[in-house]
Amino acid sequence: MNFFKLPYSTNIIKEIPLVIFDAENTKLSREIVAGFYDSENFKIVAQVDSEEKMLECLKEKRAFVALEIPPDFSKKIVQEGAASVLCEINGANIAITNVASSTAQDILNSVSEKFSKHCAALSLGIAEDTAAKKISPVTTTLRILGICANIFCAGKFFGIVAAFFINKNNNFGRQLFIGDNCIQ
Repeated sequence: MNFFKLPYSTNIIKEIPLVIFDAENTKLSREIVAGFYDSENFKIVAQVDSEEKMLECLKEKRAFVALEIPPDFSKKIVQEGAASVLCEINGANIAITNVASSTAQDILNSVSEKFSKHCAALSLGIAEDTAAKKISPVTTTLRILGICANIFCAGKFFGIVAAFFINKNNNFGRQLFIGDNCIQ
């Protein structure tokens, strides 16, 4: 097991303290809130009724993340076709910031996809699974090749440097990582 990659693993950081301010409180906004409650990466520490209370939770460090759903969220979706929620993250810890931002985006994308699928199915008179394929006909298969290109990034640089010194008698430890190249 590579000790240096542990802080960057999404499986390690869980129960990030989150405060929620749902100013709309509709079926759709409650689905978003439920997505955050269901996530093991977040722990809801408060659900508040004002932006001031939400910001207070962040300021007092009772929460590292705040989610704000505006009062006109559904109205904007109907009128403009899209709406935005605010996710504020305390960026003091880059690993927590990365996990919180990617998990929040995944939850919001999931709710958005479910909503789009449902609306398309209703308007076209087709099953939701068929609507989903019409909305998103392209899927992604991810294949990552070349460990050198794959592990070099600013956040992991120090782990690689430490691995170099720890494993100096090992070929891996003698490798110099530069961008996409791996030089012995």
